Amino acid sequence: MNWPSLLLRCFPIKGYVRCSTKLHAYAGAISKLMSGGSNEPLSDGQTIAAALCGGGISGIICCPMELVVIQQQRFGLSLLQTPRRIVSEFGIATMMRGVSPTIGREALFTMGYLGLGPVLANRITKSTGVEGFPAKFGGSVCAGVVAATLSHPLDTIKTCVQGDLQRSTFGSLSETVGTLHADGGAKRFFSGWSWRTSRMILAIFIMGQCKERLAPLFFPEVFAY
Repeated sequence: MNWPSLLLRCFPIKGYVRCSTKLHAYAGAISKLMSGGSNEPLSDGQTIAAALCGGGISGIICCPMELVVIQQQRFGLSLLQTPRRIVSEFGIATMMRGVSPTIGREALFTMGYLGLGPVLANRITKSTGVEGFPAKFGGSVCAGVVAATLSHPLDTIKTCVQGDLQRSTFGSLSETVGTLHADGGAKRFFSGWSWRTSRMILAIFIMGQCKERLAPLFFPEVFAY
């Protein structure tokens, strides 16, 4: 096994993690804007809307990172060789291939992660009196199922177009939708749904705990709560 090559392929993941931490800053900034700069807590709707917008913004940054990851997984080139190959063969604009579904997917994921999960956890506590881990995990389960179901077709489309830079099978977004539908109908857009939903439930719970503890420390100037 080529361990140096394997380690190099991990660097885009590190970059994606850094991108994910920006979700806190973006959502926090929008939350502060919605609150008018006060320390008043946001309503449930404002919390979900701030998360949705913050996630959409982060999708612009995540798009080229995920493109590099997918191309590395396909061809096994290094971190530097992969974007160099993409730009030389397909042009620099190709680095943003799939940006629209990436923005939509990140918006919906972050809506669940920073918005719907905490809101549902609070609702569970208020309606049942259950607090702590059960309420937060219950909120994560509900939010994970909703966010994964809504975002999965976008993730499927994004992965297909970013994996096929030659456009031999998946051309434009509309052509990709048609190709996928012809291949398996509506259910084709939900291939891998169960695995991704399970991962998202755990991610929303774990990252939610990190957000509660770390985001206000890293970005105190933008968090209004």
